[in-house]
Amino acid sequence: MIPGTRRVFRPGPTAAFGRVDRLRPGYPVAQEAARRRGFEPILREGGGHAVVYDARSVVLEEVTASDGIVAGIQERFDEGTARIVEALRSLGLDPVVGELPGEYCAGAHSVSLDGIKVVGTAQRVTRGAALFAAVVLVGGGDAIRAALTDIYTALELDWDPSTAGAIQDVAPHITPESVEAALAGVQS
Repeated sequence: MIPGTRRVFRPGPTAAFGRVDRLRPGYPVAQEAARRRGFEPILREGGGHAVVYDARSVVLEEVTASDGIVAGIQERFDEGTARIVEALRSLGLDPVVGELPGEYCAGAHSVSLDGIKVVGTAQRVTRGAALFAAVVLVGGGDAIRAALTDIYTALELDWDPSTAGAIQDVAPHITPESVEAALAGVQS
């Protein structure tokens, strides 16, 4: 993707591990646990610890020009997260931004509904460009919790499984298609 590019799409079943995860002794076991749960393990460029998602999720990726590795990181997080919150509010949801105590892949720009993390955000910055990426977990909360439980146990990471889930856990009428359309309609 080149600067000025924006994609909104539905992914395949994926367990996206952070680069810090691969340094943990349980990494091979965690990868196998992901496969057993039906999620293909990959190593992602941006972000912290492991996350899982599938076609019941929606991914937003935005590539912008960047003058330096550190320049604009906070602004990209703030602006990208604000666009996601706007999209979710347009669907009648009341999202909250901020890290939940004990959440998986913790981040200050996580988005939650009723104490369940439903959006994780990440960035990757290279010379001349920055990627802001977010995964909106719409359905499959039980599968997400089960896979993360196995993966985080293998990685020996502490977390609270009650923080994992999806939008449909609290708003069953929301569909991946409606979230995809809402994200596509929000202006950058």
